[in-house]
Amino acid sequence: MTKFIRKTGTMIAAIAMFLSFSVLSSLAVSTNPVQSQQDAAQTQITTPTSQQVNSKLQENPIIKDLNILINFMTGVVGIVVVGTIIAGGIEYSMAGNNPQKVTNARKRIANGILAMFVFLLMWAFVNWLVPGGIF
Repeated sequence: MTKFIRKTGTMIAAIAMFLSFSVLSSLAVSTNPVQSQQDAAQTQITTPTSQQVNSKLQENPIIKDLNILINFMTGVVGIVVVGTIIAGGIEYSMAGNNPQKVTNARKRIANGILAMFVFLLMWAFVNWLVPGGIF
């Protein structure tokens, strides 16, 4: 049963990725209708530049809202991570000779740094997925 669930989940993820890439590529490509055979021979197909695609995507209200949400969440996560590291430092300085408190403080600091690293990876991935991000 678990193999079936894994295979189904993998297939759904592959289909979702295919559909998302096809939708994004259809937003980026613009074509002109060909009126006749002679026009087709004279018409040159040009691909839009990345600046043209970016400007079109920046006009999309969904992309604007996603970028606002990503920027807001980046600020919130940054504040939480810095607060966790500061709290771990205070706990470490107040631990004294108690080895259990020292261990807890070190774990808190390490977890804060790990959370920051994981968030940076997720942030880079989301900015790669959502066009018009920071990159």
